[in-house]
Amino acid sequence: MPIQFDLVPFHEVGEEIARYVPLHYEDVKDYGLPNVDWDYFLYASAQGKCWAITVRDEKLVGYSVFFIESNTNHKHIKEAVNAGLYVDKKYRGRTALTLLKKSDEFLKKLNVDVINYTLKDERIGRLLARGGYKPEHIVWSMKI
Repeated sequence: MPIQFDLVPFHEVGEEIARYVPLHYEDVKDYGLPNVDWDYFLYASAQGKCWAITVRDEKLVGYSVFFIESNTNHKHIKEAVNAGLYVDKKYRGRTALTLLKKSDEFLKKLNVDVINYTLKDERIGRLLARGGYKPEHIVWSMKI
C-alpha cells in the first residue's frame, strides 16, 4: 500500500497525534517538556479552524497541524499557521517534502491565502525552501 496523505479535522486524529508529541519534542527541546493545550486544539477543530494533514504507511508516520483564521489586520486574507510538523525519522526527506506539497494543496482547497511556519530548526527551513517557501517576517523573542 502506498503512503497516504489526508486532510482531517484535528479532533478526528488528536489522540493519535498526542502519542507522537514526545517524539516530536525530542527534535526541538528548546521549550522543555510539552504542555499542550489540547482543549484549545479541540475547540478550534470543532469551529473548523484546526486541521491536520496526516501521513500514513499502515500507521501514522507523520503529521502537520494548522490553525486557520483570517488575518486580524487584513481580514480578507485567510492564513494557515502551522502548530506542529513531525515526520518519523525513517520517512524524512522525500516524504517530508511531499507532506509540505500535499499540505499546500489541501489548504488551498480550504481557501487559504497564506501558509506560515515559525521554527527554530534550520533543517526544516531548508526543507521549506525546497518547497518554495521563503522567509517573510522576522520573529524577535526574549525569554523573561
